[in-house]
Amino acid sequence: MTVRFRLMIVTILGLAVTMALWGWIQTHALDRILIEQQLKKLYDVAGTVNTYYQHFPTVRGLSPLDATLKDHVQSDGRLARIDIFSTTVNDVDYVAGAGRIFYEWSESLVESVGLRGKPFHVKLQTEEGPALGLLYTSGWGEKPGRRVVVCAIVFSRSNEEILLRAQHLLVLSSGGLLLVILLIMAFSYGWLIGRPLKIIIETIDEF
Repeated sequence: MTVRFRLMIVTILGLAVTMALWGWIQTHALDRILIEQQLKKLYDVAGTVNTYYQHFPTVRGLSPLDATLKDHVQSDGRLARIDIFSTTVNDVDYVAGAGRIFYEWSESLVESVGLRGKPFHVKLQTEEGPALGLLYTSGWGEKPGRRVVVCAIVFSRSNEEILLRAQHLLVLSSGGLLLVILLIMAFSYGWLIGRPLKIIIETIDEF
C-alpha cells in the first residue's frame, strides 16, 4: 500500500467523522430551536387555560369549560389537544378536555408534574403524526393540597419536515465538500508531499 493511498484513506475517514459530528451538532441545535419556538406557544396556551380555570365558577358545571377548550383548540390549527387535571398525592382527577385527536396521558406523569410543581415537555407520537406535549402547572386547585395540571399538545409535523430537509442538505453539502477536498488533495499531492518526500529520499541516498 503506497503512502499516497494511505494518506487518502486517513483523510477520508477523518473528514467523514468530522462532518458527521458537525452535522449531528447542527441538526441537534436546529431541533432545540424548533422545540423552543413551539414551547413558547404551548406555555402561552397552558398559562391562559390555567388562569381561566382558576377563575372558572365550578357551579356552572363542566360543559361550559369543555366548550371553551374546544373553541380554543379549533381557533388554532397547530393545537392538537388541551386537558385539565386536578392532582394530589396518589390521586389524579380528570377535569375537562378537548382536541382534534385522542391522547391518554399517563397518570403517573401527570401526578409527578403536579407534585414537583414544575412544567415538563415531551415528544409524542400521535395518530396524526409527531407532536410536542407540555404538562404545565403553576397554581393550586379548588381544594387545599391539590394542583392543577394543564396538558397541551401541538402538532410538530413541520418540525420533522424541516429537520429532514436540513439533514438532506447537510448530506449533500458534506458530500460535495468532501469530493472537492479529495480532488484538491489528488492534484496537489505531488507538490505538497511527493516533491518534498522525493528530496528527502534523495538526500538520504546521497548520505
